[in-house]
Amino acid sequence: MENPAGAVDLDKVLIRVQTYHTIKFTRMTELTKEYFDKALKAVVAPLTTKAELTATEKRVIKRIDEAQEELARMTAEGFFDVQNRLDVREVIHAHERKFKKLEEALHIHL
Repeated sequence: MENPAGAVDLDKVLIRVQTYHTIKFTRMTELTKEYFDKALKAVVAPLTTKAELTATEKRVIKRIDEAQEELARMTAEGFFDVQNRLDVREVIHAHERKFKKLEEALHIHL
């Protein structure tokens, strides 16, 4: 069947539109599936196994224990240092001895 000049064959247009949408839909579905697979691999890849989690847990616990020991050591050393700086008994005794010598040398009694 021939169409008059300028007339549009709707059947051909409908087939073209259906073919375009079918192809486009198929391509979008494939792209979506490819994208989903790629995104899923990207999400799953960093996940670890139970063995890796157990090993990581052991390393973390070991590091925490080491840090606690280090903190306890630092606290003890700091406490000992503060105690030594605050313990001025020897310095006072030395000053008392010098003061006593001065009293004796000057023949005064304070």
